[in-house]
Amino acid sequence: MEINSKNFILKNSQKILWLGILVYCIIISGLLIFKYNSFGYNAIDLGIYNQVFFNSAQGNLWQFSIHPHLYLGDHFELFIILLLPFYFFAQSPITLLILQTAFVALSAWPLYLIARQKLKPSWSLLIALSFLLNPFILNLNFFEFHILPFAIFILLFAFYFYLKNNFNAFILFIILSLLIRE
Repeated sequence: MEINSKNFILKNSQKILWLGILVYCIIISGLLIFKYNSFGYNAIDLGIYNQVFFNSAQGNLWQFSIHPHLYLGDHFELFIILLLPFYFFAQSPITLLILQTAFVALSAWPLYLIARQKLKPSWSLLIALSFLLNPFILNLNFFEFHILPFAIFILLFAFYFYLKNNFNAFILFIILSLLIRE
């Protein structure tokens, strides 16, 4: 029985990883929607970001009314432009929460690929799935919305491509990481 389960994990580690990512996205997104609908967001960050995204989707890039200047005066987050197409089709704070959840969950993929460089698939899978269950990662996902969590995915891929000696992909992901925040 133990040999069969080891073989199953070895043969299906990537499928199990993607299943874990999908389950994380579904469960955490559902809980975040519940939190939103229950008025559980009491800091103003989600409101600030939603206003910046909404105004940007209307053509007023980085406009918001909380401070008299553009949002870029608070944080230089050009990455917002890359997320705008997703927000444009569903202009809601829930869209922002789901996008953040998807990027956090997808961060398990490059982590798995990095671990796979030195470890067996079963250990790489354990590390990636442990990442998704890490209380710090869950807290990061549940506390409001921020652009910084998107950096996890991007920086992990930058490191992965560095390890693979893929200079062009490494530079691309480093440039993307510079768009996250000042």
